[in-house]
Amino acid sequence: MTRKRIRRRVAFWLGTVLGLLLILVLLLHYDPAAVIPPMLHSKIHLLAAVAVIQAAIQVLNAVTPVVLLGAPERGQLTRLTQTRIFLALQPLGQLAPGRLTDFAAVPLLMKYHRSGALASSIVLDRLITLFLLLLLTPIAVRFVWPTGSAAAMNLAVVAGLMLVGSAPFLLANRRFRHLVNRSILRFTPRLLEGFGKHTESLLQTSRAPLLLNFGLTALKILLAGISLSLLAANVGLSLSVFTATCMSVLIQLVTAVPLAPQGLGIAEGSLVLLFTVNGLPGALALSMGLIARILFIPVIAAIYMTTTVPLIAERFGGREAPTDEHCGSEADN
Repeated sequence: MTRKRIRRRVAFWLGTVLGLLLILVLLLHYDPAAVIPPMLHSKIHLLAAVAVIQAAIQVLNAVTPVVLLGAPERGQLTRLTQTRIFLALQPLGQLAPGRLTDFAAVPLLMKYHRSGALASSIVLDRLITLFLLLLLTPIAVRFVWPTGSAAAMNLAVVAGLMLVGSAPFLLANRRFRHLVNRSILRFTPRLLEGFGKHTESLLQTSRAPLLLNFGLTALKILLAGISLSLLAANVGLSLSVFTATCMSVLIQLVTAVPLAPQGLGIAEGSLVLLFTVNGLPGALALSMGLIARILFIPVIAAIYMTTTVPLIAERFGGREAPTDEHCGSEADN
């Protein structure tokens, strides 16, 4: 086992253990007698609705990079099949912070797309999500953080927006890519072949996929807010979709930092903090967070059984999607 893999495993288990410890500390702080009963008195129809929304978000997570990727450059592969491959990776994403396992789609789709185009789609998809979250942060802070929007926070958001917004243009810059090829990728200069061309195409000529990705990403953020509002109703609280979405934006922004798999512990702690500063019961916030985690298990298990397992069987069984003969030559990065 390489040192890199060892470090990844250590980081994964350390983040998991710390996340579980944080949940345990919160549980003991608020007393299980205050946290567990609301969970036991859950309303089935609300839980079902939240589970459906969670599944929809996972599907959208698979659709958004495919929207940016576009049609295959070689052979034939439908958008549906490409989405299915990304969806099959979602359960594996529970094993790594920040949905890094989406990059596992690169070797699976290299027969149809250049590796750089695949990497470009995944990176831009992440940047768009982060950009939208940052764009909504001042509004979220204004309505769910009693201290108001401090100048330091506004400055940090503006700096973040400038950094994230300029990143795609920097990545499309030929001089910057040449520098990356000579330094970071000097031993594998063709690893990201096509990255620059694909990024330039999205930024300059094919902006419709970018706009569609923005719309779908906004829908994901809204669905997360609706889910939080339903979870609040399940424990007897009235939380508007707007307020819930504002809270969800801040939680997603905090958990975007890959400290623990799926923000384990961090998401629950952030929700408890937001409830507390808004005069809402922290114990019920913890109940909501735990219910969401529990509901996510059958959702991700269903995706694993219906998409991941069949995909693994196809790969190891030697069956692949039908393709035409490869055509064309690979363009320079």
